Amino acid sequence: MFKTFDKNVDGGWMKVYRADYQDCRQCPLKPACVPKSQCRQIIRTAYDPFYRRAVERQQSRRGKRMKRLRHQTVEPVLGSLVEYYGLRKVNVRGKAGAHKVMLMAAIAFNLKKYMKFTPKSTVSQAIALKVDWSLSSEDTFLDFSVLFLN
Repeated sequence: MFKTFDKNVDGGWMKVYRADYQDCRQCPLKPACVPKSQCRQIIRTAYDPFYRRAVERQQSRRGKRMKRLRHQTVEPVLGSLVEYYGLRKVNVRGKAGAHKVMLMAAIAFNLKKYMKFTPKSTVSQAIALKVDWSLSSEDTFLDFSVLFLN
């Protein structure tokens, strides 16, 4: 039967369930259950129903599929941000500063990824174009427009 709320060492709320003394005294399993105590006490977190619901959702078919997808997409990015981009510790104060650091690390990660996957055919097409350079500025502008606007 539920008796009271209590706080654990971390400050989280705990529910304390305690059996009645009379019930434990008459129980034939008392020597195996609580040999040195007068009654049985069970302590659970106050958020136990939510934890149980989350575990059920994770163990469902959809939850397992989402976990696999997360392991393929999100976790490697966070791992490389922590390992290679110095996000093991954020040396700024406040949420706004931490947000800026994360944003800059994400930009750096995405730029590096973008540079890795730029098509190399663009460079070869630019080299293949024949450029007719002239000394007048109007012709140069036209030649550049032929190069970059086509």
